[in-house]
Amino acid sequence: MLKPENITNNLFHKTSVLYQGVIFLLAVLSYLPGLFFGFVQLDDSYMIEYYKLFNDLNPGLNDFTNAFVNKYLGGQYYRPITNLTFLFDILIGAGNPFYFHLTNLLLHSLVCILIYRFFMTLDVKREISFILSAFFAVHPINTNAVNWIVGRCDILAAVFSLLSFISFLNYIKSKRIISLLSYIIFALFAVLSKEVAVMLPFAASLYLILNKNWKKNIPATVIAFIPLCCYIIIRFLMAGKVNPEKIYLAGALQNLPMPFELISKLIFPFGLKVLPDYNLYLTISGIVLFIMILLLPLVYKKISRGKYFFGLAWFILFLIPGLPISTMSVDGFQYWDCRVYLPSIGFILILGAILNDSNVKSIFNISLSVLLLFIVLTLIQSRKYKSEITFWEAAVKEQPNRALFHERLANMYYQNGRYKESLFTINKVFKMNLKDESLRKKAEELVERIKLKKAGTK
Repeated sequence: MLKPENITNNLFHKTSVLYQGVIFLLAVLSYLPGLFFGFVQLDDSYMIEYYKLFNDLNPGLNDFTNAFVNKYLGGQYYRPITNLTFLFDILIGAGNPFYFHLTNLLLHSLVCILIYRFFMTLDVKREISFILSAFFAVHPINTNAVNWIVGRCDILAAVFSLLSFISFLNYIKSKRIISLLSYIIFALFAVLSKEVAVMLPFAASLYLILNKNWKKNIPATVIAFIPLCCYIIIRFLMAGKVNPEKIYLAGALQNLPMPFELISKLIFPFGLKVLPDYNLYLTISGIVLFIMILLLPLVYKKISRGKYFFGLAWFILFLIPGLPISTMSVDGFQYWDCRVYLPSIGFILILGAILNDSNVKSIFNISLSVLLLFIVLTLIQSRKYKSEITFWEAAVKEQPNRALFHERLANMYYQNGRYKESLFTINKVFKMNLKDESLRKKAEELVERIKLKKAGTK
């Protein structure tokens, strides 16, 4: 591992500054159109209404303190740091979606730069760190986290997780108190952004074990769990009204294909859906790729095994918290692609361990073509998030047998005064084999509202 002072020198080397600037530009250019997108009417507008921000566009001190006791999205989650960033957007933008998208884009760009610094701290070559960070910056699977406003919790968790882990690595080498304090603060902010970051202490412990440093750093291993203890105290004492997430074993078993599907989409990001369902092809291809990942170190001896298995551990650890959490599985979808945002950092570290001793010039030439392809795919995928109508139209097109998606799209048409299209779309719901009878009632109510509108009656 590089000494802290050497890390700093490397990061502010002319080439490193240039690389970080290019990474930032790639992230911005790939997601720039998203600045002019609206809400997609899936948790985003509801979340703002929950905090009454549309009714009171001048949040006061109580709104900020309430962010630490209110439930996220009115549900079971506890994400006060994420809540505070939304309040900040309201303060500067008065509910304009532009400012929400701008914050997401800037945070994503910051994550990409931090990944470069993280890999440099792990002794990945400067050029390889640059290429891998650039891949992350433009990868199409990240459109769900960046263009969907509520995906911000994953981006924030990544920002603070990277900052905390870089600080942890510096503390291991230097034993400086400032690095220790930075780790504790950033790790706490990470878990207060999204619960997935509870795995940070476990990732830190595994890093020490894989690098055979745990015996010398037993105090550091204990210290690594301080942020988790602080989180538990804050959540259950200061925010006693917030209940912990319900853990469903059945949900975890149902979601077992998710990690394999995400592996497949990370390597072959084609045909991405705004609301994914389980696909046998993706599951099988992901399982095959996962087995190849496990076996590769046995046949390719140049791999840096410490980095390789740490990257694999990172990927698995940060996916675990999302396994028991189900989404709209009845007539809906199974998981969000944004769940792989933080875990995928471990996945690209695996690539870094493979490529670190390769010919950099050859990798640059191949990478340029892949980067251009990814940028095009990202721009195409991002267009689906332009508005609530384009989003739900994409959902219906991608999964035409989902009654829920037709019902949502019909409501979007109705809200935008497109009553003929709304009636045509909602009528399709009645022809489907509904698994959720409440959808039928909602569809009937919408038909009545459309008839009243057409008759000119309120």
